[in-house]
Amino acid sequence: MKRGKIDKKKEITKIRSKKTKNFINNKRTKEREPDLWKEVSSGFKLLGKKYKNIREKQKIKKQKEEQRRLKEQEEQRLQEEEQNSHWVIWANILD
Repeated sequence: MKRGKIDKKKEITKIRSKKTKNFINNKRTKEREPDLWKEVSSGFKLLGKKYKNIREKQKIKKQKEEQRRLKEQEEQRLQEEEQNSHWVIWANILD
């Protein structure tokens, strides 16, 4: 009879210790798991920074291309003007 009572007490203490162990383990795993919303928001922040950098680079590239195009147009206009002035001089000489 005594053995039966002792076994029940041991079982109860074992069950209780398992519960506390599980609670501690669960608490530790929850602490280790990152917060999903924090991860998502940090990811969006990084994407935002990358997007801003890309847009800035594109803007600079467009500006350089526009300046290059304007410079080419100006050079072409000057060449045409120079050619026209030669024709005008020749026309005056021939007249």
